[in-house]
Amino acid sequence: MNVPKISIIVPVYNVEKYLKKCLDSIINQTLADIEIIIVNDESPDNSYKIINLYESMDKRIKVVNRKNGGLSMARNSGLSVATGEYIGFVDSDDWIELEMFEKMYNLASKHYADIVICDYNMVFDKYIEKSILGIETDVIDIDVLGIKQYFDKYQFIYKHGDQAWNKIYKREFVRKFGIVFEKNSEIFSEDKLFNLYCLLNVKRICTLDSSFYNYLQREGSLMYEGKPNHTKRLMTLLDRFYRKAQFYNKHKDIETIFPELILQLIGNTVFNKFKIEKLGLLKVSDDLKNVNMFKFFKPSMRHLMVSSNSFKLRVFSFLLYNNLFILFLLLKKIIIEIKGIGLPKGKPVGEKKTKVAVTN
Repeated sequence: MNVPKISIIVPVYNVEKYLKKCLDSIINQTLADIEIIIVNDESPDNSYKIINLYESMDKRIKVVNRKNGGLSMARNSGLSVATGEYIGFVDSDDWIELEMFEKMYNLASKHYADIVICDYNMVFDKYIEKSILGIETDVIDIDVLGIKQYFDKYQFIYKHGDQAWNKIYKREFVRKFGIVFEKNSEIFSEDKLFNLYCLLNVKRICTLDSSFYNYLQREGSLMYEGKPNHTKRLMTLLDRFYRKAQFYNKHKDIETIFPELILQLIGNTVFNKFKIEKLGLLKVSDDLKNVNMFKFFKPSMRHLMVSSNSFKLRVFSFLLYNNLFILFLLLKKIIIEIKGIGLPKGKPVGEKKTKVAVTN
């Protein structure tokens, strides 16, 4: 039985306007030896008609019909039937460059990588922001670099992105360690946690400096909606990551990472609450006071407060350690306003962006 080089999983829900462009970019990949798994998440529009049309056109397409369960469960349905050597994800309102999977697979097979990462573009109505990550071509051996150093050098500064769709994953690696997407109603975000799970056991990561993925910014997308229980879901993410680390006996390796991860996640909360939901300081502070996870991580927060080389981290850790949430949030809010943070998914502030006008 022929094993496809890559299984590409495409969850579909209510995207009839964008789906053809997405699927055309996949079926015309320069890498022909692929498996295309389209998961119809009980889409109420005409997406299913487009799916049926493309299925009749291309024998590489495998359709999975399921009751609506959200993005994470749709991706897991695709993972359960995937047979490829590597697995990739494409959201059904986005599209990819035609050589994306050929270039990524060639790098993966050359270096026996568990994960390969590429750069991406953000597509707005009037312009495109190119090469969001500013990623460089590299081969990263985690055993040599160390997991703490990987987080400091790449993860905490969003150098590789939190998304699943700008990466391919070795299927054997994903299945060996039982890595799946958690429900977004319980954690935020499902992509970030999936990648954190991967980092517990990953050996080699390769990166490409090419922007192969085009991430469409559109009204009504999940990115710009308010997120109920956002703080609670972020802390649940942290809790599940720690429990998974315990399961694989890796919790000692990543304990020093947790204080900074907490700060990163709370920064995400502040961005969401102030920029999207427009809630006040007191309301967000009350949310944080009700999160029991802070008690659990107080020892490591104290360690960061004393030993960090970063003055900013020492100050933030001191405020959280002493439950001074209102001061913490006020400082965060001031920084957000001064630096003009307005980019989704943790884009580093102050980094220059290349904008290209959209031409018709």
